[in-house]
Amino acid sequence: MQTCSRAASVLSHVIKGNNLCKEKVLHIELLQPTPILGSPEPLLHCMVKYLALASCMKSKDGKSSTSENVFFQSVILKLLIIWLSDCPNAVQCFLDSRSHLTYLLELVSSPTTTVGVRGLAAVLLGECVIYNKSNASGKDSYSIADAISQKVGFTSYFLKFDEMQKSHLFTSAKPFLPSKPLTRSTVASMDEIEYGRTEPSDEHCMLTSVFDSPFIYCLECLVADIREKMVEAHRSPKSQVTVVPADLEQQGEENDVDYIKRLKTFVEKHYHEIQSGDNETLMESDAMIDLLVCLGQEQRKVDKLSSRLRELGEDVGKLLEDVVDDVDADEDD
Repeated sequence: MQTCSRAASVLSHVIKGNNLCKEKVLHIELLQPTPILGSPEPLLHCMVKYLALASCMKSKDGKSSTSENVFFQSVILKLLIIWLSDCPNAVQCFLDSRSHLTYLLELVSSPTTTVGVRGLAAVLLGECVIYNKSNASGKDSYSIADAISQKVGFTSYFLKFDEMQKSHLFTSAKPFLPSKPLTRSTVASMDEIEYGRTEPSDEHCMLTSVFDSPFIYCLECLVADIREKMVEAHRSPKSQVTVVPADLEQQGEENDVDYIKRLKTFVEKHYHEIQSGDNETLMESDAMIDLLVCLGQEQRKVDKLSSRLRELGEDVGKLLEDVVDDVDADEDD
């Protein structure tokens, strides 16, 4: 897991802001440890597996190593966020496995994970919406936004951003330093800093090395875009596919003239059916209007009669009660 995290950290620096490199890395496939486990799979899918593995990793004494787990999860999530940022093909690759979305939704909602991990998982989910160019059912931006709405709820989902941005990981970010050329020496020094070799027991130091100023700035921009576009994507209707009935297709031996005549007949038939339906609806509407007019006229008569009875000193309420009692008695008989 440490080797995987170091590789993820280096890869984050390599592909950051380089879409061409992101596309190339998408085509890297890793062989399974044994052939029985299946064929090679994309590197991105392997990183998601390691992300899931990091959450349940235990130390040598069999106890859960919380600080290391959180650190490894944060490093891998950082890589995935940088990878999917402004890269629709990476989003498509991530969503090719339905289990990835399911796991990410569970990670965002998990009460056992930290504020930072939940926040990063929420950002990764948001990227699957705002950088999604797919029209496939279940993988398009509407479907992902709908899954977030159903499984997490937008209020709770957006709250993950607020909690992360108020945490010490954001408030104690390291100052931004100009990027150095990626050489063996810079990779080695980066490895020492990010893996806390100088202070191995300092969990805060390890995590703040992940949440550096450039990454926090990137997260803030992403969160702003996600807040703006998430609800908009959920409000947009699903893409509709127009299916042409088989009857409208030109038959193999049918010439153009006969085909046009058949289309004309088809259109006229459905036009008359629609017109007939409209006429029936109109008739029902007219009948309803007539009924309402009659009810209004009868109501005015009742009001006039009630006023006249009151002028004569009659108790209209008592008369109505007597009428109701008489009707009930007749029904009982």
